[in-house]
Amino acid sequence: MARNKLYRLTSSFASLAAVQVSTNLASLVTVPFLSRVLGPASWGALVLAQAIRMVTWPLVEYGFTYSATRDIALDTSRPQDQQAVIGRVLGVQIVLSVASGAVILAIWWLVGPAHLDFRLLAFAWIGAVFSGTLPWWYFQSLGGLWAPALTTVAARWLAVVALFIVVGGPQDTWIVLALDALAAGSAVFVSFSVVRKRAGALPLHLGWLSRDLREGWHVFTYRFAERVQDPVTTLAVGAISGPVPAGFFGGLEKIIKLLRSVTQSAMRAALGVQVSEPLVLVQSRRQLWQGLWPTIAVGFAGALVLFLGRHLITSALLGPEFAPVADLIGIGAVLVPLILVTAFVVTTVLIPAGADSGVGAATVRSTLALALAAAALIPPFGAPGAVIALIIAETVRSVLLVRQAERHLEGAVAGAA
Repeated sequence: MARNKLYRLTSSFASLAAVQVSTNLASLVTVPFLSRVLGPASWGALVLAQAIRMVTWPLVEYGFTYSATRDIALDTSRPQDQQAVIGRVLGVQIVLSVASGAVILAIWWLVGPAHLDFRLLAFAWIGAVFSGTLPWWYFQSLGGLWAPALTTVAARWLAVVALFIVVGGPQDTWIVLALDALAAGSAVFVSFSVVRKRAGALPLHLGWLSRDLREGWHVFTYRFAERVQDPVTTLAVGAISGPVPAGFFGGLEKIIKLLRSVTQSAMRAALGVQVSEPLVLVQSRRQLWQGLWPTIAVGFAGALVLFLGRHLITSALLGPEFAPVADLIGIGAVLVPLILVTAFVVTTVLIPAGADSGVGAATVRSTLALALAAAALIPPFGAPGAVIALIIAETVRSVLLVRQAERHLEGAVAGAA
């Protein structure tokens, strides 16, 4: 039994890691191609449409990756109970998918219809709906993520191959999102085929809609705040300064996203976080700071490397037309130590100790700080102001998380005494 549980956990961890690695590699392959083929203006329009998708899909997903996983895992022996949970989730997500269409239209109006072709908007919405309804929660509750992981990776790389074949200029910008939506839809279709084979019929249940929305609100708030910081800032730059500055900021955002993903994965691997059981790696305030100081030092060394290599990175990843991105990297390099501090505290203290609520509260507060800073800095400074707003928000989040970790460790020591 224990060996089977460990295998399932390890398999799930490996599946998620494969999806993350695949996503990062796909970005490294496609971003240099698209930035050069589309040019700054069409690239900016694509970045804005992708930001709309990134803002919308958490509205559809609504935190079910956590809540529905728990509900299904409570009783895996009765198919009728699984069907009831699946039906409730699908019912809520269908309602939210329709509502998200209104949200997308509102964002489109705010950003400016002149900046975005309606086809970009339509495929951004379709892709968001498919991404939000992919049933990770079902497979995660049963300890086997191979089906959605395998189909997601395969569909994504088929879309990448097709992208290189059919996208030949700015007039094909909408095709990029169409292929992305097709890949997400294929993964959803295959995954739900497996769900139906395992659980049987999938009836929709809307009777508990209001209750499900209330119960999932706190998880949704945290997940939404965590995922929309960068895309909302991109949309703000686009609404105020237009698609070209938004494209420049989006280029920096993609570099930061890749850096954050690699950093978090490397942090988990370097610290030896086990998938078989939670492991509290830091057990006192002194140990926390013994780990934080080297982390900060490594972060500033990485920031220096990023600053010195900003022109080379911009030229290699985006092309010579995107030279202004190098200036944004020069400002945003200070994000590196902040990202490392956040990853260290969350990985070694808060998540192993089950302090998810503290992580969520810090994320929500940093999002509010981002909104205020962006409102003050983007109108006069444009994309550079947006980068400064991100730095302020990440600083707030890091400080809050460190304080949360200190309080937790002090309480644990006091309780042990």
